[in-house]
Amino acid sequence: MRVDYITADNAPEMVKLGRLLDVGKTADLDGPALPALGKKTNGCVDHRLDNLFAFLAQHPECLELMEKLRSVATTLHKSSQAMDHFKSVASNLGQDWHQIKSMVDTRWWSLFSFLDSFYTNCVTLRHMRNSGHSLVPADLVFIIDHWLGDLECLKEIAHALYMAKRLLEGEKYVTCSLMIVMIEEIRESFKATLANFSTLQAPRGVKVLETVIIEFNKRFGDGINVTEF
Repeated sequence: MRVDYITADNAPEMVKLGRLLDVGKTADLDGPALPALGKKTNGCVDHRLDNLFAFLAQHPECLELMEKLRSVATTLHKSSQAMDHFKSVASNLGQDWHQIKSMVDTRWWSLFSFLDSFYTNCVTLRHMRNSGHSLVPADLVFIIDHWLGDLECLKEIAHALYMAKRLLEGEKYVTCSLMIVMIEEIRESFKATLANFSTLQAPRGVKVLETVIIEFNKRFGDGINVTEF
């Protein structure tokens, strides 16, 4: 039997094994020498996307925004008066109000749903901020005044990863057949987002995106050869 390609998860021991199968090792205290077999091992794409989501969510700039968004979400979820004011503002504007989602740390794709729920309610939240009502959270004032462009930019970054994760959950088609196209779509989405947001409009979001692109290229290649990632 000939083995040309190996796929495994991205646990540290599996990464180490993949390296051994590729380049081998010299004899050392850990064991005898192993020949270089030149067998390439790529980690599971779904797991690598999870890791990229985690990288995005744990970026210092994103963490700062998330902390403030969570504070606002907590106020709206726990205070019936604050939620009633939120709904009242939406009603007065003729806007549909949408539930502010929660972010689940162990479900990285929920980052997009969380950010999108705030952005979807952007018009209502902006008017809520300007109402001067005593129930308006201080963090909402800060987000509307300083982070709105960054919120949209981070949402677009998360959306590209979220759509890829959704594709990989398909049950009626062979998901591996979508890999090359999916990776390129993420890459093109990142490029478009970078082109659409200036450093004046979303300074923190652009900074995050630039580091996410570097991390993406480490995990999936630079796109020169789309069949290798």
